Amino acid sequence: MPCFLCNVNDKKFYLEKKNFKYFRCGSCGLISLEKVPENLSDYYSKGWSVAGMDISSYAIDECKKKGLDATCSTLEDFNISEKNKYDAVAMFDVIEHLVDPVVGLEKIKWLLKTGGLVAFATPDSGSLWARAWKNKWHAFVPPQHINLFSVKNVKLLLQKSGFEPVFVGHYGKTFALPYIFRLLHTWTKIKFWRWLANFSSNNKVLKNISIPTNLRDTMFVIAKKIN
Repeated sequence: MPCFLCNVNDKKFYLEKKNFKYFRCGSCGLISLEKVPENLSDYYSKGWSVAGMDISSYAIDECKKKGLDATCSTLEDFNISEKNKYDAVAMFDVIEHLVDPVVGLEKIKWLLKTGGLVAFATPDSGSLWARAWKNKWHAFVPPQHINLFSVKNVKLLLQKSGFEPVFVGHYGKTFALPYIFRLLHTWTKIKFWRWLANFSSNNKVLKNISIPTNLRDTMFVIAKKIN
């Protein structure tokens, strides 16, 4: 089957994780999950009712308690009137979860006013960190992470979806200490890291410590709607 992004039929096996296989396009470099489960909502259940775009009914209720206007909906089902279109849309750690990112961005384009901006963050599969760790890279999370873009092919995605890139760069994140220890255990399989993860999770002081980290494997993209 041709790559949906560049239409070239040159996919090759890249890696396997949790019995799911990722293939890499030899033309544009897009890494995509093979055989996406029909019901992805099963993989997002954390005791809350989840409905796409990483929006759960629990999260929406918490937003409403703070007086925020929030709707539990999938991107595809979300609807507004022409007069209520947005100046900007932000979606962080979302686009890698979409089965068809082109359709998703086309819907974002429809939600935006003329000249509107979309800003999103997503893992960078072309980063040195991602290529060095390969199947141990934390962003390979099948089947939730479906499409993993590089700086090169994310620009192709924007062009294909009717957007012009304004800024493409990288930014760091802040990780809780227990999460860092869990990642270290995942990467190294050294039991000491797992012990530290459990210990810090149960320690009132350690579990609240967060460390800023920038591995340059998270892209931050701002793009403008093309009229």
